[in-house]
Amino acid sequence: MAVGSIKKQIQSQYITWGDYVEETIENQLLQKQVEKAVSSLKLISAKEADICRKLDIDYVITVLTNKPYGSMPF
Repeated sequence: MAVGSIKKQIQSQYITWGDYVEETIENQLLQKQVEKAVSSLKLISAKEADICRKLDIDYVITVLTNKPYGSMPF
């Protein structure tokens, strides 16, 4: 293994440390975007009067967080 590189277990590929850090930063940014989206959707869900729309919004929140939210039947 070259200096400054790490072995990534997936498909035994080698990636540089810079690629690893960039991937980690991208994951952190994605997580922040999901948190912001979930926060906004929760506010929208709380204000929604139409039960069908509310259920749709709650479903999206459930999918994004991988946890049941609101009036989800499962």
